[in-house]
Amino acid sequence: MKSSQTGMVLIGILLLMGVTMGLAVTQMSAWEGCSLQVTVLDAQTEVGISGAIIELDFVSWPAPEGDVDYTLATDGSGSASRIIGGGQYKLRITHPSYQTLEAGPILLVGTEQLVYKMQRSTGPSPGGHTLDLYLMAPTGKPVSQGSVTLNGQQHSTDTEGRIRIYSLPRGTYQATFTAQWVEGTVDLKSRTFTASVEMPGYDQAFTVYVSTGILVEGTPPPPPFEWERVKWVVLGLGAMGILGFALLYQGRGPELVDQLMGRR
Repeated sequence: MKSSQTGMVLIGILLLMGVTMGLAVTQMSAWEGCSLQVTVLDAQTEVGISGAIIELDFVSWPAPEGDVDYTLATDGSGSASRIIGGGQYKLRITHPSYQTLEAGPILLVGTEQLVYKMQRSTGPSPGGHTLDLYLMAPTGKPVSQGSVTLNGQQHSTDTEGRIRIYSLPRGTYQATFTAQWVEGTVDLKSRTFTASVEMPGYDQAFTVYVSTGILVEGTPPPPPFEWERVKWVVLGLGAMGILGFALLYQGRGPELVDQLMGRR
């Protein structure tokens, strides 16, 4: 009886050590940290761009994607620096006079010096304000295959469902939205609709729910946690636990412990 209890305790300890080590490996890069410097240049002149906004989205498991974790702004020389947690990141660099630049995922650990070159925008001349449109599917996830036609120009969503339009004067605009998204595993949905967009005399953001055609002022809520990422870990640990208890039930607990410890 005592030997059986000892086997159960040791198996429990081994399972706990496995979970702890897995979490430690996952978070190791974040504990290490990163001293990051980003320099943003004009692609034609290679002169530093002042006032560029750099958004970093931490995408290493188990953090959800789509949330901006760090925001930096370049100085007069086109550079921005700060200490961040180490890990995989997506980068987005924006400026009113330049085309949005996206990069990543990229592993940032230790000391990193990144240089990016931005192309000047071919859109309207400076003036007006910035409009952000976030297209959201009924599943709560962003619509990466979407577009909006506004003022005769079509703009497509990025991987996070966002459309950014620069230099938009104040007024009311009729916008035509097109969206495709997946429900379940293979059910492809699509919809085209028209809605009014009210642009005030300042930067504005709307969340666009494509299934209803409703626009809500502000950015979208955080995306739902994707259990798919942890499903196999949970299933694996559950299977190990069931196997351990089955062996103990059959009286093989001490034998398994002896095998693990190299004893006969």
